Amino acid sequence: GKAKFVKMLDEEIGFVDTFSLQSFVVRGSEVKYYKTYPFDWRIFVVGDEGEDIYLGESKARPDYNKIDALLEENGVALKYVRDLGSKAKLTKDSISTFYKE
Repeated sequence: GKAKFVKMLDEEIGFVDTFSLQSFVVRGSEVKYYKTYPFDWRIFVVGDEGEDIYLGESKARPDYNKIDALLEENGVALKYVRDLGSKAKLTKDSISTFYKE
């Protein structure tokens, strides 16, 4: 899969990203993270009103499971539950704890 290939590029070949924009879905919300050399990865989640919400930075490529745990720690419910109105919407005020390596 992709993870094995990316690990090979990073660890075995010593490939360094100069610019990279990637995304995946966590708890029903799009998470976007990007790197511009020589800076760290910057991580954002798309809020329920379409705004980018800062989650933190990381020297290494951000980890899906850590982002999921971070959103859970901040009390962010699954998107369909938020859309039904059963839980609070995801806004920039929802995040008080940020991504840590």
